[in-house]
Amino acid sequence: MEKWRLKGSGHIAGFLSFLRDVQTGYNIAAEAEDEAGRKTQDILHRLELWDDGHQDMEQMAELLRGVRRERRDAKDARMEAEPVISWISQNQKTISGLEALLGDVRKIEKSNAQRHYIFKTDVLKSIVADGMQAETGEKDGVNNGQRNLQIRNPNEAAVPVSVCLRGNV
Repeated sequence: MEKWRLKGSGHIAGFLSFLRDVQTGYNIAAEAEDEAGRKTQDILHRLELWDDGHQDMEQMAELLRGVRRERRDAKDARMEAEPVISWISQNQKTISGLEALLGDVRKIEKSNAQRHYIFKTDVLKSIVADGMQAETGEKDGVNNGQRNLQIRNPNEAAVPVSVCLRGNV
């Protein structure tokens, strides 16, 4: 395949995967932010309602700092994802169109990968050119007037082209 020729389905699938990942990440970040908020409230209520010693209060202060940092990280991640989440909700038709496009492109790529040609003559029956050998081979005799033609490059594995000879063979 030439360098300029890119597999379009990979790019489309990558973008759709990115959108799903952002949605998942947003949900995880929102839940982590809520959980950190609940932990903060537990710590603050403990500080408010109990008479703890200095050592316990110092441990709770360190715990509170860690929980607040977790909350900040989760909130930052959620906020960074919000514009994408907003775009997703406003562009559901576009996303559905991209999913349909992905299916169409994959179908064409699959078709191109499984391309075959039915020869009209037996002109290539015994030709050896450019390192490619064209051989006709019969499996179980002639099949509906067709013979299988296998094209092989001696330096590589089988070429993904299936062909049949048709006509007077």
